[in-house]
Amino acid sequence: MSEVQITFRKAREQDLMTYFNWANDEVTRKNSFGTNKIDLKTHTEWFLKKISSPDSLLLVFEDAAKIPVGQVRIECGEEEAVIGISIDSAFRGKSLSAFMIDSACTEYFRNFTKPIAAHIKATNTASVKAFEKAGFILKEEYTVDQELRFILLRQHV
Repeated sequence: MSEVQITFRKAREQDLMTYFNWANDEVTRKNSFGTNKIDLKTHTEWFLKKISSPDSLLLVFEDAAKIPVGQVRIECGEEEAVIGISIDSAFRGKSLSAFMIDSACTEYFRNFTKPIAAHIKATNTASVKAFEKAGFILKEEYTVDQELRFILLRQHV
């Protein structure tokens, strides 16, 4: 891992705009399945619902100065949970993703046992590598609108 020391905490209402900016970041939108920008009203409703849901784990990762470096979100489904990550543009390229993913999975598995699935565009090689480094294995490949996508899975150990 890089020399940046990071910790995490649960997201709170004050993080709404930070999450909004991360969600609408150009690279984040490019690597998302829905590439259109998200409007503030839709984001606000989604965010407030998720931070109060017992089936959602939204974690903010911060450096030693308490500057947010990114987030990991895990949402429980019926058979598996789904994970997503975004890194603030100022902190990309510092090899933080795998550590953040692994830390979030460890936190999730304290209370849940369902496997965690990462749905990733095949072109998003940085995410694929980060999830593999964090212990995820390829479960499935599929195509949507001529775009190859992967599902990587991590089981509770």
